[in-house]
Amino acid sequence: MLSVNILLSATAILTLIHLSHYQKAQQAKLQAIQAEVKLAVGRVNQAKAQFDRNRDPQQERRIVQEETTGIEPGQLQVVWTRQTAAQSPTTLP
Repeated sequence: MLSVNILLSATAILTLIHLSHYQKAQQAKLQAIQAEVKLAVGRVNQAKAQFDRNRDPQQERRIVQEETTGIEPGQLQVVWTRQTAAQSPTTLP
């Protein structure tokens, strides 16, 4: 009878150890999933803000400027170019 109790106790202890390792593994998986959810929530919030901005009639002019040249009708566009050797001004001695 004593040997049966010892065997059952040993089995219970080994099972608890096994469950402990399994619980730790599940905790690690849960933390990884929570990190992914946090990233996804951030992306969703960013997409929602962009969607709300695109649907706002007061932002329409600014959005059109960003997606086109970005120049209002009354503005002049300045384009900087580099001079090549053929275009460089000549100096007189």
